[in-house]
Amino acid sequence: RQMPSCTGCNATYQVGALFCQKCGARTEAPKPISYRSSVILGIVLFLLILFWQIAYVPTPVSTAESVSKPAPDEAAMLISKCGEPDLDHSAEKDKPTPNPNRRWLIYRKARVKAVFIRPSATEPWKSEALLDTKTQKPLAPEFLARRLPCANSGTR
Repeated sequence: RQMPSCTGCNATYQVGALFCQKCGARTEAPKPISYRSSVILGIVLFLLILFWQIAYVPTPVSTAESVSKPAPDEAAMLISKCGEPDLDHSAEKDKPTPNPNRRWLIYRKARVKAVFIRPSATEPWKSEALLDTKTQKPLAPEFLARRLPCANSGTR
């Protein structure tokens, strides 16, 4: 830190002296250090950081949108609409090739066989076909509507 100089004779004097030792002139009181600009700068930086944090926070997705609904189990839907079938068969014990991802429901009175498949044991059943129990051929929608009217909506 530099020593202050007298405004009258330009001589240096000690900080805090009231008079110049050389000419006796009254010394100027040292100007206090102002922290005002530093405080303002700090507040501005704080506000900028706060604004940045708010602006870049990802918007939370509502729980209704984030939770995807599982695909409907079409076999369960058919049973709930048309009642329990006469036969509910899984192909997991079939010989020579068991398949736990193949299932069929047979409604004898309506002569309808509903065939279902799924990609894995954790997936829901999807309708593959609605067949005539005698011919094992797919039923046209008009025949299905007459034989098993409850099967028309929700399954293929």
